Amino acid sequence: MINKVKNLFIPIICLLIGVWIGMYIKNYQLQSEYSSQTPRKMITINNIDDDNREWVFDSLSHFANDNAFAIRIVTLLPDGEGDTTIFSMWRNDVRISGQEVEAIPGVLKIGFYDTERLFETPDWVYEKLAKDLIENLEEIPNIEVEK
Repeated sequence: MINKVKNLFIPIICLLIGVWIGMYIKNYQLQSEYSSQTPRKMITINNIDDDNREWVFDSLSHFANDNAFAIRIVTLLPDGEGDTTIFSMWRNDVRISGQEVEAIPGVLKIGFYDTERLFETPDWVYEKLAKDLIENLEEIPNIEVEK
C-alpha cells in the first residue's frame, strides 16, 4: 500500500513542478514581449510652460474620463531640481503613456500601445483616440501638437 502511494506521489510532484516551470517561462516571455513593445501611435506636445502645464494634465484627465480610461499622473522630483511628470492611461484594449522630456523643457511625448500583445487593436481605434486627444489639447493656448 505504501509503495502505491509513493509511486503516485512522485509523478504528481513532477507534474506540478513541470506545470509551474511552464507557467513561469510563459509569463517571462510575455513580460519580455510587453516591455519591448513599440508604440502604435506617437504624439508630441510642445510649448508646455508653467501657465498651461496644469491645463494640459487636466485636459488629459478629461480625455481619459470621456474615453473610459483609468488614469494615473505622477510628478517626479529628480535630484530636487525641477520636476518631471509621467502619466498612464489604460483600458482593456489600449494603453496610453506619456512623459515630459527632461532634456527639452516644455515637451511631452505620448505613446499609444496595445494593452494585450496577443490581441492587436485595430488601427482605426488609435487614429480616433489620437484625433480626440489632439482636439482636446489644441484648445490650450500656445500648445503645438505633432503627430
